[in-house]
Amino acid sequence: MLDDYAQQRILTISKVANNSRQALGYFRLAVGLFYLSEIMVDREIDFDALHKQYNRFISDSIGAGHSITSVLQFMSGEKVMAIVHSERFMNAFMDNFGVPFQHIPLMLLVNLEVSKKISKVGIEGPLHRWILEQQARIANQQEAAPQKSRTS
Repeated sequence: MLDDYAQQRILTISKVANNSRQALGYFRLAVGLFYLSEIMVDREIDFDALHKQYNRFISDSIGAGHSITSVLQFMSGEKVMAIVHSERFMNAFMDNFGVPFQHIPLMLLVNLEVSKKISKVGIEGPLHRWILEQQARIANQQEAAPQKSRTS
């Protein structure tokens, strides 16, 4: 739920950016990832109420004209690449929300597939390549972990 505590954590993530442009990107990706983590659950969701809550927070924080829809669109575009490559953002997001890194590429992939299906555009591109690279890296780390414990 996007309560006051979650809102403060999102704003905290934005504050670790180096400049206002980067802070806007950090804010958008933090809001979007938190939103996706909230809807990827096995329970009924009142999306109208949820979107109203997110849209109010987004508009109050970064200005009119921004919404959860625009945040999700941003997350499926090329401009998000600078942020997904930011170790500072990733660490701040994981520290503030306790989301393991391996969940982030999955959430971005789900968002990318949905947004591109709606727009009828292929998912290929820099973000998709980054997601695939991260998933391969995570899989390799998971395969190596059991081998290490057997040899220890």
